[in-house]
Amino acid sequence: MNRLNKILLIIILLIGPVLSLPSCKKDPIPPVVETTGAWAMNQTTAKAGGKITDDGGAEVTVRGVTWSTASDPTTAGPKTTDGKGTGTFTSSITGLAANTSYYVRAYATNSVGTSYGYAVTFATKPIAGAALTTTDVTSITSATAVSGGNITEDGGTSVTARGVCWSVTANPTNDNNKTSDGTGTGSFTSSITGLEPGTAYHVRAYATNSVETAYGSDKTFTTNAVVPAVTTTAVSAITQTTATSGGNVTYNGGAAVTARGVCYGTTAVPSIAGSHTSDGTGDGVFTSNLSGLTLNTTYYVRAYATNSAGTSYGDELSFTTDPECALECNIGTQSYSIGITCESGTIITTYHNQRTEYQYDNGILIGLKLYLNQTRTYVNTNNTYTIVGVIEVNLKQNTETHNITVSGGKFQNPQTCS
Repeated sequence: MNRLNKILLIIILLIGPVLSLPSCKKDPIPPVVETTGAWAMNQTTAKAGGKITDDGGAEVTVRGVTWSTASDPTTAGPKTTDGKGTGTFTSSITGLAANTSYYVRAYATNSVGTSYGYAVTFATKPIAGAALTTTDVTSITSATAVSGGNITEDGGTSVTARGVCWSVTANPTNDNNKTSDGTGTGSFTSSITGLEPGTAYHVRAYATNSVETAYGSDKTFTTNAVVPAVTTTAVSAITQTTATSGGNVTYNGGAAVTARGVCYGTTAVPSIAGSHTSDGTGDGVFTSNLSGLTLNTTYYVRAYATNSAGTSYGDELSFTTDPECALECNIGTQSYSIGITCESGTIITTYHNQRTEYQYDNGILIGLKLYLNQTRTYVNTNNTYTIVGVIEVNLKQNTETHNITVSGGKFQNPQTCS
C-alpha cells in the first residue's frame, strides 16, 4: 500500500466515529414568560405587562396579556397584542367594567405553542363623580364675565352636562344660575351674563354624570360698577337771587356715592365743571340751595351723583329768577291801592277796620290819621306781604301825607310808598 493510501485510511478511521455520532441540537419548546403586574386601574381601563426571559428556541411571534373575571385567563378571551420577541412589554387594557375584580396574565407564543405567566389580580375603580377644576374668571364687565372648567376624569360614566354656576353666596350649585356648555370631558368656556354692577360673586364649574353632579373649586370675582342713577327735583322758592332744587339718587351703580348735588348755569347742560352745590353722599333724596343768582335771568339746573365709575346727571330743568320788584302806590282819601310790579294784580285795601285818630277844631273835624297794619296774599303766587304805615289827611287844607312800608313776599328788603 502506497504512502498516500495509508494517509487516507488513517483520516477515514479518525473521523468516521465522529460522523456516526447522533446530533446534540435541542428541539424548541414554548417560551418562558413572567407577568409583571397590573397598575393604573380606572373604572374601565388598566395597565399590565410581562417579561419574556426565554424564547424556547423559536422566535416569539405574538405576546401580550389576557384577562378575565375568572382565574387563569387564556388567549381565547380578551387579550392585547404587544409586538414580538423577548424582553419586557407594557399592555393597555380597555373595556373593563367598573368596580370589578379581574385576573390578568402575560402570554407569549412561538412555533411550538403559547405559554403564560402567573395570574395577577386587580380591581377597577367604582363609578364616581367627575373630577374637574374651575377656570379663573376673566373679561369682567358690569354685567358679564367669562369662566369655565376642565373635566379631567368622567368618573367612569359619561358626563351628560357641564358648565358653571354662580351666586352671591359661597359654593353655588346648579340650582342657582348656571350655564350649559356641552358634554364629555376636557376643557370648556362659559359666558356668564345677567350680573349686577359692583357685586361680588362666587362661581364653580360643574359636571353631571349618572352618579352625581360634581363641582370644581369656588372662585370669586366682582363686577365693575356703573355711574349712579339720579333724578332732578323741580325748582322752587325762586327769588331774585336764590332758588331751591335737589335730587334723588335712586341707584348707586354698585359703588358708594361720594358726591352729589346740583349743577347750574345760564347755558344748557350744566356740569360739575361749572357752578354746583355739594350736598352730602350716599343714596336717597337731597335738597340743594342755589344762591348768588342774577335777577330776571334764566338758569338751567340738573342734579348730579358721583361714584368710582364716574358722574351721572339727572334731567335738565330751567327756571327764571324774579325780576326787580317795585311798589306802585295810589293813596286816596277814601281808599288806597298798592301794586307790586313783579306780581300779577294789585293789593287792594281800604281804611275799614284800621285804627284811626280824628282831629277836631271847635267840634269840627279838620283831620285824621289812619294807622295801617295789614297782611295780604297774592293767590296766584302765594306770596304774602305786610303793609304798615300812617296816612294823614288835613281836611282844612285838603292835603294828604303818608308813610307806608311794604315787606315780605318777593322783597329782599322792605319798600316804601312815596
